[in-house]
Amino acid sequence: MKNVIFNAGTESYLVSHIVYVGAVEEVPAEIRKGERTHSFKIVTTVGSSYCYYKTEETAGKAHGALYGMLKAANPNIYSHRMELLDAARVVSIGDVVAMKNPKNDLTHAIIVSVETTDPRNAKVWLKYKSADNAAKARRAIYAVVSAANSGDKAPDQTAESSVAETPAPQAVAVGESSPDLPF
Repeated sequence: MKNVIFNAGTESYLVSHIVYVGAVEEVPAEIRKGERTHSFKIVTTVGSSYCYYKTEETAGKAHGALYGMLKAANPNIYSHRMELLDAARVVSIGDVVAMKNPKNDLTHAIIVSVETTDPRNAKVWLKYKSADNAAKARRAIYAVVSAANSGDKAPDQTAESSVAETPAPQAVAVGESSPDLPF
């Protein structure tokens, strides 16, 4: 399953290298090229690009097909609304921030840094309707990323798992020697 390829019409992507897939959005009229009215962003390990489609329905179907491919190839995919994130490639999870320019009813965000060689696309903004929803989602992302990096299967993203508490940090003695340590 690691060699599955997603064909977006003009470009094809190796699914195992996809780090983030954005939501389907309408392309602003002033930057449209031809009849393509909707798109979604794909961030890979080497950069990013947009997949453009003629209708919202077509873009949604392609996005859904890509979701199925990603889920089959990698059980540690975190999904939020229509955004997909490879939890094993998350580098850092930021705090909840209030957005300066809220879009629709989305007022808060979590900035997640992902593993890619393109620094302009290394930060992904996951947007939420309230600070409380964003805080719950941050705990869920933490759990999914922890599971992905420990080799476990990611927990289900249900309401029950999204309110799970973040594990407490472990105390570490600095400057003291232990009989178990060689120094």
